Amino acid sequence: MADVNGDGKDDVVTFTRGTLNDVYVALSTGTAFGAGVKWHDFFGLNGETTL
Repeated sequence: MADVNGDGKDDVVTFTRGTLNDVYVALSTGTAFGAGVKWHDFFGLNGETTL
């Protein structure tokens, strides 16, 4: 959860792992979340471990 678009509402952020390493975001309307949309393709290296 983070406000990724600066509107003051917490949005859902998901990071995939493995060979995809993508970032998906579902923006909040304040009462619901929109569909998840890919915001970044290949966010990290395959096998990388986040701390």
